[in-house]
Amino acid sequence: MALYCIGLHSKCRPIHGLYEKCFSLCDTPEIGRERPELLPGIRCLPVKRYLVFYRVTEEAIEVARIVSGYRDIASLF
Repeated sequence: MALYCIGLHSKCRPIHGLYEKCFSLCDTPEIGRERPELLPGIRCLPVKRYLVFYRVTEEAIEVARIVSGYRDIASLF
C-alpha cells in the first residue's frame, strides 16, 4: 500500500512518517526488536523520536502504542 499526499503541511510530516513506517511493517514484520520484558510478543520499532510498539499475529500486525522515545517505557506496560 502506498501513501500519497499533496501539499503536506510541515506539522503533519512526523505523523505521515509514522504512518508510512507502520505500513512498512507489512513487508518486514520482524524488523522491530523483541521486547519480552514489557509484554509477551511485543516488538519495538524506533521511528525518529518515537517508538512504535506492535505485535505480529497470524492475521495482522497490531500496533499497540506509539510513544515518545523520551518516555519511561517500563511504566507504560
